[in-house]
Amino acid sequence: MNTVLTCLSVLLLATAGCEKEKTVRSAKPATTARTQAANARMASGVPAGKSWQLPKGVMLKGIHGGNCEMPEAHSYGMTYARVALCVSLHNSSSSAITVTLPAGLVFVAASANVKNGLVPRPITFTVPAGEDLHVRIGALCMNPGREMPQGDDHYSIGPVYDQAPLKAFYSLFNRKRIYENDPRRDFDAAIIAQSLFWKLCDSTGLTKDDIALANSLADL
Repeated sequence: MNTVLTCLSVLLLATAGCEKEKTVRSAKPATTARTQAANARMASGVPAGKSWQLPKGVMLKGIHGGNCEMPEAHSYGMTYARVALCVSLHNSSSSAITVTLPAGLVFVAASANVKNGLVPRPITFTVPAGEDLHVRIGALCMNPGREMPQGDDHYSIGPVYDQAPLKAFYSLFNRKRIYENDPRRDFDAAIIAQSLFWKLCDSTGLTKDDIALANSLADL
């Protein structure tokens, strides 16, 4: 019973955190690492971090919000996705190319009114030789108060956020069933991941109970 109540509480926190503006909190001392983690919210401005590029031979044709309209599209990323994106790629080479989106990769909305998204765990797929590939990517919500992405919202590939507190967060969910194509995917686990991401970035960080909750989730 306590586990059920905990999960329901987390769901409410996750939904509130991503759908409406947060109340103003009193200022608290922050370490450099905590400040870096808080910057992941990117409530305004352009995300800044380590640059990342697609492998040679793979061209980005476009990224738009929402699901892919193509029936042959593959789904990757968060089962509970507050930021759903359709990424279209083309392989101009004569050999198949494997692409791995790293943990911490940011997808940046063209409009400052639309949410950015973050990949919490690596995503790997293969683009066939000489062909297009359309992939639906489910990402973590980064921006409270912004609009959910729609089909006419455009995105670009941004930097990688790899600050120490965020790396620790990624490692918590590296073996959890939070992704669409995971065996025995766990919708509740994905909700918890979104909730703890916001708690990490918006408060004093994760507590021992938060970490225990993440660790208690079933592994892949």
